[in-house]
Amino acid sequence: MRMIRTYWKVLSASVSNPDYYLELYSSTFWFSFKFFLVTLTILSIASGLWWRLYSFPLLIDSLHAAGSEIRDQIPDSFRLTYADGTVKTEGISLPFNLQNPKVVDDFNFPKNLATVTNDSEASTSFFTFTPKKVFLRSVDNQVDSLSYTDITEVKTATITKQTLTDFMQTGIHFIEVNSTPLSILFGIILFVSALIGGLITIALYSIILQSIAWLFSLRFSYSYMFRWGLHLYPIALGIDTISNILAPHANIPLVSMVYLILGVVIIWRAKTKLKIREKIG
Repeated sequence: MRMIRTYWKVLSASVSNPDYYLELYSSTFWFSFKFFLVTLTILSIASGLWWRLYSFPLLIDSLHAAGSEIRDQIPDSFRLTYADGTVKTEGISLPFNLQNPKVVDDFNFPKNLATVTNDSEASTSFFTFTPKKVFLRSVDNQVDSLSYTDITEVKTATITKQTLTDFMQTGIHFIEVNSTPLSILFGIILFVSALIGGLITIALYSIILQSIAWLFSLRFSYSYMFRWGLHLYPIALGIDTISNILAPHANIPLVSMVYLILGVVIIWRAKTKLKIREKIG
């Protein structure tokens, strides 16, 4: 309980009190590093819980809706036969376009998810299936092609509407069953990436803040600036995480912005206190 109170006290001071960073001068590196690790752990657990309780249920509902939209576009008579590197279709008129589901309307995706055609050129769809090869179009509009023999060693195969439906349902069921371990895995990946990325960010931004401090005639050491970063980075990451939850499509990189703004505010506060002390003295 004492540890929780101590952590909350340090967190509150790190967020709301610029003068607290001046007190870090007399603290140890390990004190700030423990705060850094604990805060990253809390953010990782919170993000994993958010994925499990909100993101995965929303994703599963979206996949069910998208699967229904795709399935409704495919005729019951559809049949695709693959043999000796060549694709043949029955039950559809070529070219046949399969439109993207409405769930991706907010993204800059092509109108069609896939096109089946007898032409030998790529369409504007993500996937273009021709008799001999498939064309893949990336989000940045780059097109690659692969022959079917390069993709699989299977000699013959038949795909129907029911085959595609079963495939989609299997994928959705996998996510439903494994949403908890996937959320845990996501939290672990987030922690490791935040740990490595955070230390690199702190190492670089400590140089920037030290240079700014020197411009204000504050001769702060690099190790002192690094200790600042062990508090500033998890706070900036927490604000960025909350921003992504509240506005997932905003794509505003807040970590660097918040980190540097808070750092400059603390430097300005340090310079102000130094001037006050000089006047009193």
